[in-house]
Amino acid sequence: MKIEEVRRITGFLLLVVLLLLNGCNAAHDRADAQALAKNIHEQMRAGDYKSVYEGSDPTFQKVGTESEFVKTMKALSEEYGNLKVVTEVAYEMRVESGSGRTHVLVFDLEFDNTKAREEMGFTRSNDGRLQLSELTFEPAN
Repeated sequence: MKIEEVRRITGFLLLVVLLLLNGCNAAHDRADAQALAKNIHEQMRAGDYKSVYEGSDPTFQKVGTESEFVKTMKALSEEYGNLKVVTEVAYEMRVESGSGRTHVLVFDLEFDNTKAREEMGFTRSNDGRLQLSELTFEPAN
């Protein structure tokens, strides 16, 4: 076997190993995102919006102050009612130049008074913790 062929095969095997490792990390990250989303939904059910804000990514916190976030979430809770049912409908991983990987979970939510679509984005902090970086609600039609 020629050296060139050995290099080509070695390069191919290295690529396969890297892809497999990346797939394992993605599955782990998705599981972490799902666990964090479950915790956030429990905090929302308890009306503990302060904890949601405190555990979020600094870029999320730059959008508004803690008191503004808590006020908005309380108003949403009063309008929508209690959160009753959470159903995950989608997951995607995006790679963004500024924040790296963003893990996005999409949920259908059922409240006392309405239904909504929720999108949560999660990024890893410098110390490896997954944090909420995006949160949007869209009322169902």
